[in-house]
Amino acid sequence: MKFCHNNSKKKHYPGLRSAGIRHLEQAFRNSKLRQVLAWSLPLASLLTLAPTAQAQVATSVDWGTGAAGEAVDFPVGTNQNTYTNVGGSGVDVRVTVGGDVGNNGNANLDLTDSDFVSPSPPDETLLINLLGGNGDEATVTIEFLLTGTDTPVDVTLASFPIYDLDILFNNGSVSWQDEVVVSATSGGTPVTGITTSDGPALNEGTFNQEVIGPTSVTITGVAPGDDPNNPTQNANSPRFPGQVPGPNSNFVGDFVNGNVTVDFPNAADTITIQFSNGPGTEDFAPHAIAIGDINFTAPPLVAEEPAIGVSKRVVSAITQADGDFEVVYETTVENLGNVTLNNVQLTEDLDDTYGEGAFSIIGGPTFTPQGVANEVALTPNPGFDADAPNGTPGDTNILAAAQTLQVGEESTFRFTVEIDNDQITTPGTFTNQIEAVGTSPNNTTVDDDSDDGVETDADPNDGNPGGGPTENDPTPVQLPPTEEPFIGVSKRVISATTQADGDFEVVYETTVENLGNVPLNNVQLTEDLDDTYGEGAFSIIGGPTFTPQGIANEVALVPNGNFDADAPVGAPGDVNILVGNQTLDVGENSTFQFTVEVESDLVTVPDTFLNQIEAVGTSPSGTTVDDDSDNGVDTDPDPGDGTPGGGPNENDPTPVLLPPTPVIGVAKQVSSSVIEPAGTFGNATARVTYDIVVANVGTVPLEEVQVDEDLDSVYGAGAFEVVDVTLTAGATTLAADPGFDGIVGGNTTLLADTAGTPTGTLAVGASTTFQLVVDVNTSSPNLTPPLPGPYVNQVAASATDADGNTTNDLSDSGPVVDPDGDGDPNEPGENDPTQISFEPDLRLLKRITQLTRNGVELALEGDSADPNGDGQRLQTLSNNTLPLGLTNVSNTLQSGDLVEYTVFFFNIGTGTAENVEVCDELQPPSILQPGSLELSQPTVGGNLNFSPNGPLFEKDPLEPLEPSCLSAPGEFPSSNALPGPAGVGAGGGVVVGGPESGLNVETSAIGAFRFEIRIP
Repeated sequence: MKFCHNNSKKKHYPGLRSAGIRHLEQAFRNSKLRQVLAWSLPLASLLTLAPTAQAQVATSVDWGTGAAGEAVDFPVGTNQNTYTNVGGSGVDVRVTVGGDVGNNGNANLDLTDSDFVSPSPPDETLLINLLGGNGDEATVTIEFLLTGTDTPVDVTLASFPIYDLDILFNNGSVSWQDEVVVSATSGGTPVTGITTSDGPALNEGTFNQEVIGPTSVTITGVAPGDDPNNPTQNANSPRFPGQVPGPNSNFVGDFVNGNVTVDFPNAADTITIQFSNGPGTEDFAPHAIAIGDINFTAPPLVAEEPAIGVSKRVVSAITQADGDFEVVYETTVENLGNVTLNNVQLTEDLDDTYGEGAFSIIGGPTFTPQGVANEVALTPNPGFDADAPNGTPGDTNILAAAQTLQVGEESTFRFTVEIDNDQITTPGTFTNQIEAVGTSPNNTTVDDDSDDGVETDADPNDGNPGGGPTENDPTPVQLPPTEEPFIGVSKRVISATTQADGDFEVVYETTVENLGNVPLNNVQLTEDLDDTYGEGAFSIIGGPTFTPQGIANEVALVPNGNFDADAPVGAPGDVNILVGNQTLDVGENSTFQFTVEVESDLVTVPDTFLNQIEAVGTSPSGTTVDDDSDNGVDTDPDPGDGTPGGGPNENDPTPVLLPPTPVIGVAKQVSSSVIEPAGTFGNATARVTYDIVVANVGTVPLEEVQVDEDLDSVYGAGAFEVVDVTLTAGATTLAADPGFDGIVGGNTTLLADTAGTPTGTLAVGASTTFQLVVDVNTSSPNLTPPLPGPYVNQVAASATDADGNTTNDLSDSGPVVDPDGDGDPNEPGENDPTQISFEPDLRLLKRITQLTRNGVELALEGDSADPNGDGQRLQTLSNNTLPLGLTNVSNTLQSGDLVEYTVFFFNIGTGTAENVEVCDELQPPSILQPGSLELSQPTVGGNLNFSPNGPLFEKDPLEPLEPSCLSAPGEFPSSNALPGPAGVGAGGGVVVGGPESGLNVETSAIGAFRFEIRIP
């Protein structure tokens, strides 16, 4: 796989920006996937400097040296102590000891004393002494916290020794045995990779036995003088009989006790040590273990910079039938800082906007999901009335108490206000702001006044919501509202039947709706069927009749009893479905049905007959609005934005096929394809999820509905297994067959049946969606075709009508069974197979990760815009463990500044990307720093370990470009156009990987490379 990278050629560089990646092409060549990507890196925008970020700090909790109890410092009578800002790292270490712990009547066994361990370690240790009963247990919890807070902090490379692990035999039986189980967590998730090593070099040696599990280590003591060849006192732990000695066990000499060091190479915020006494029946002596100094490396920590932002907008403003106004507001609050915010609150006082007593809250506040990242549902305050208690009870709090927002989280709410029109002066503009407040872990209170719109930090999205000239603008609403009248209408066929005399009977349904913000008067629906069937070829034999749908805001307009759908062309006729002077208030809708009889000998059949209804209405100011009906039940289906004629799928005529025939349609699409190590075939499992839609697109009810799916022909016999079939949406008159396996000779029918006869039915216009999950064995020799595919598939749908007439359809690729909506899903281009290939999908993400000036690392400020979502994909793949850096920084650059770029590459596909190559052409004035190019080989989990070793190539200006570079053929950029110092050494580039480089990226693996450039 090959990539190219190219920086933009701007000469001015007040700041830096790392823009998104543009995917150019993807194809297989010589059995290896080659993919070319490009992104630009303009040196632009301005920046202010933040407090300098702290570097990583290696430090330890040192129990001290000297007299007993000198440095442990647990408060008297307590079992918990916090060691603050250990080694200036910004990390507090809180140690809690619980369980059966005590001094057993011996003053030398307090928590503050570690001299009990014999021979004594060189430094003070934390003594954990059991009370002395059989089966006693004690627990030591070590928590790493942001200084001055309860916020957990992940540290790395933690380690500590444990002293005095031993065992006591009495007359050939075990009296007691020390046993320690050590584990750790990060964010509540168990930490893997815990190891042990030899204890400190004391006379005690390392007498212990180990059981190393995936997320814990169990260490047991060994008796003095143990000999693995001695059957009476051997190394077999009473807890783990027959267990072979661990790699750190030592059986030489006759020592009193054993020591071991426990290491945590992976990040952890909490370590737990459980010390047990057992399993003997006697206990002849007090015993204990001791914990030595706790070493760890603190992460780079940035000074607390809390910030909160809030926005507010008017969603709608309408005039009600009684002349009062209804305004729907929406507000979003967001944590824009770098620490958790507690006691988050939004306050809204509308007394100053409309006047006390002139308004009331008639809806909400209600959490309103926006479908954005980091969205959380804070709890609203049901007592909110937006009325400041000025002499009367009131509650201006939108949220319940004690709400919390983590860094980057946001929450959106809506509430509806009714304003009494006779208590305000209109016309007028009424402005208002919401205030947001929150408290940082260090009890710093931050606040913000809302800005009009949806952005909580609109100018310039810099994390400072009150810092821009266009921020904190009040939200205005004009009352009476500026007129925006809209009307929408839909039409569908309920049924079509052939009568005994051969004529046809068609039942139509139409819905009209006020989609604007003002009432509509003189609402009318007109239907002219002359152009559909021909004058004299039809008659209205039923309706129009109001037909309740049981939906919100439904009203019964009055139908026209004289409606005949016959335009008065030479003969009397009435195309009005409604009587005159009908009114729809804002949001109201009304539905009618009417029945048409069509004379079979006056129309040409078989044929599809199309028709539309027109809706009209008049606003209070006299503006006339109209709409042509769309097929279906939705008056504004695309995109449901209040403009019913504004979308490409709107205003579609309604078809009916005569004579009526059954028509079934089916569509199939792949909704996801991922490697699933926990699947049927382990790491070789590709889990494919299909969505299958079955629909009745005809005019008669369907019976005996069935879908046939043969997966043998797709993947090969034995190369797959069906995981699940589930109904996910639509009509429940169809049901999945739990015995479906997709195997020829097994069960290839997807839907339930009785004795081989399908039991499913579909009403006219009804549809059902099923989700089919299949595990594919990518290592199976039967997989056909071999990797990467493609694997092509269609399902076959069938059904009958009540008279036994059959209908069939092969699936079309996608979610729509009849893309052109004409009632015939079997037309050319509407039966395309669905296919999938198991191939790698390599993504690139370039970020600015460090800015250094005069040897001092500066804190970066800016944003991490993620236009194509790859940043979020990378964080998900790495369990949010990677510091990704910024897309844009606004620091003002100076001559001599060093800027570090990190390029992450990761595979979200279902195969290995082989021989990856990335080419980065550096544009002047960037000057590549020699020796700065480093590579972190791709691994699953994304634990970055940069090294100068590997297929890394620093390219000088004017060297020939690699064929994979976007500008090839040609030369790497040079500084010819830049006179003076700015041109010395500028340009060139870097190449990572290449043909036969062996730089391979497995599924879910993450790699990265980094380099520095100098600003001249």
